[in-house]
Amino acid sequence: MTSAKHIDQVRDQVRDALLEGATLHCGGTAAGHSFEPTVLGDVDPTMSVLTQQTLGPVLPVVRVAEAGEAFELALRPPGAPCVSVWTGDAAVGARAVGRFAPTPVEVNDVSVHVARPAPF
Repeated sequence: MTSAKHIDQVRDQVRDALLEGATLHCGGTAAGHSFEPTVLGDVDPTMSVLTQQTLGPVLPVVRVAEAGEAFELALRPPGAPCVSVWTGDAAVGARAVGRFAPTPVEVNDVSVHVARPAPF
């Protein structure tokens, strides 16, 4: 992480989510310029961890009743710089990629924003 201010921002978002009812599954602490990889469950789409850019190792999980609700949430302003879709159905993953275009989408991975390695 780049600075103490950056750490504070991520810490504040995690703390606010927990105060608003999210569940901490792992992580959530900082030391020096590092912040533990953090998984938050029971996240509400109105929480700052989803409405503001986090730029930290935080995975907020929102449970939805069906795929249409997930698309609606993900496409709400301010919008996502990238999307990660998790599914056991390759056809569902392919449809998701098309539905989110032109936003970068990764299926069953989270490294959308990292340059892809050259093929062997």
